[in-house]
Amino acid sequence: MRILHYLPEQKENDLLTNYVETLCNAMQDMAETTIVTDKTMRSLTSGTTFDIIHVHSCWHLHAAQFINRMADKGMPVVLSPHGSLDTFTMQNEQHLTKQGKRFLYQQKAVQRAEALLATSNRELEALLKLGWNRRIGVVKSSLFDSTVPPRKMAEETLRLYRKVIDTRYRILMTPSEERALCILLHTGTARDAYEQAVSAEQQQMMETLTETQWRRMLLYADDEGVRNTIDKAIDTHRIPAPSITTSQIERFPSAHPKSLQPLVSTLPKGKANRLMATDAPTLHSLCAMLLDAKAHWKASTLSMKHVCMLFEAFRYEDFDEDRFSEVIRQLGAKTFTSHILSVLNAIFSLGEGFMPIPPKDGNTVRDIRQLLFH
Repeated sequence: MRILHYLPEQKENDLLTNYVETLCNAMQDMAETTIVTDKTMRSLTSGTTFDIIHVHSCWHLHAAQFINRMADKGMPVVLSPHGSLDTFTMQNEQHLTKQGKRFLYQQKAVQRAEALLATSNRELEALLKLGWNRRIGVVKSSLFDSTVPPRKMAEETLRLYRKVIDTRYRILMTPSEERALCILLHTGTARDAYEQAVSAEQQQMMETLTETQWRRMLLYADDEGVRNTIDKAIDTHRIPAPSITTSQIERFPSAHPKSLQPLVSTLPKGKANRLMATDAPTLHSLCAMLLDAKAHWKASTLSMKHVCMLFEAFRYEDFDEDRFSEVIRQLGAKTFTSHILSVLNAIFSLGEGFMPIPPKDGNTVRDIRQLLFH
């Protein structure tokens, strides 16, 4: 793991400097650490990336700007306020100046951090009361607590870093992981041996995935409600996936959780029911699921579990396609359905013979895939 520690300046006999140096020294054999200040920032090689950016500063404009730059680049930032955000400090040390800084840049910088690191339970309570960012970990400082050796402080800090990385795993997913997930989803939902077949090239590609990649893929499967489908595909093709107990992986709660409830299969009372009063239950169910999926799409809660349900309905259920096209238009969901069919083709290779209306590409399809995978 590569960690960049930032503080405004390094000074002798300075508590903050001693903390950062003690932490880095204790991490020597566990991670690669680099310390930068405002003066040494230019020494960083252009394009250098880190697994974690750890900022040790509050109320400094340059520190806030640094957090924003790193966040804009997609790098995970951990912020240690070191007591600077507790109520007493904010109200009694340069109160008016800090109020201005808060609205100009400080609150936004705290909110953009992936997580905050508190060095005591008292600081944790203060940060929770402040409410700017609720993703907070506590690692007691060996400089203030003699019962905490530097080694333990370093291990607990690395544990927090790992938690941050596992929480934002989607950002780190590669195109090969997305392709592997599509293959597994396709074979896991297939109902006959022909559709379950995996080519030698696909099998080889999945066998080259690293444990870290499988870790991200299985976390994805959990969060999208398709773990059973993925596990079925792995078992069917005897893919040598590593044994990873994802339930034991520490993560912060998702800021935008997906809905893992099944799509509703009953039409709401009113126009839809009157429109389809004489239609078959299968058609009722498909139209109801599409209307529900459209609502989830608008709420950004559409999950891969929902998309799998739609694939199975279009692929394996019998319904009057001409009547479906007429009804889905009258329900105001024809355009959305054409976009979903394009997504089903891309992920599950759904053929045109199973599409009651033509698929439609465009920005919406791109946005749906972005929501599903990223």
